[in-house]
Amino acid sequence: MLILLGTLAGLIVVGLTALNPVGASVGFVLSGVAIGVVVFAYIWLDRWEPEPPRLLVFAFLWGASVAVILSVIIGLFVDSLIVQSGSEDVSWVSIAIGAPVIEEAAKGAFLLLMMTGRRRNELNSLTDCLVYAGLVGAGFAWLEDILYIAGGETLGDSLLTAGVRLIMGPFAHSLFTTMFALGVWFALQNRNPAVKSFYIL
Repeated sequence: MLILLGTLAGLIVVGLTALNPVGASVGFVLSGVAIGVVVFAYIWLDRWEPEPPRLLVFAFLWGASVAVILSVIIGLFVDSLIVQSGSEDVSWVSIAIGAPVIEEAAKGAFLLLMMTGRRRNELNSLTDCLVYAGLVGAGFAWLEDILYIAGGETLGDSLLTAGVRLIMGPFAHSLFTTMFALGVWFALQNRNPAVKSFYIL
């Protein structure tokens, strides 16, 4: 699974590089440095009761592959339902409501997966939930930042986008997914299925 997700993330980066070699290269380097700080912060948070390295890598790769792909596919589908046929404009509903809900659900799906089987035994503290959520968010942010930076029409545009995204909010996606982690943690403390669903929602 790790090899598959790593390959997916790699293919996406290669595709972006083919479309815009300079922008993608700038995005890869700068995003790697910024998100590296985020990852190390969560590894530091995890120092008292370290989680299995394979699951930490799994979390990051989920964010950098599955969550991104699901977000794009479902987002395009939802937008096609909202926008009138023939129009190339993206609906404000998709941007302000659809995208955040879809992205957080795609990232949070990793935590739902962690609630099943033997993986459930790894979620034995709130910190564990926060660490996994943070790394999923970091993986998502890493690839999304490369995508946006590579989308710049000039090197100046790419650097401006990098400054805004990587200096102003490198922890943003990790903190967004933290809200999902809190819901999962409270759900794990309750046996009532309806209450569990409420907390996760």
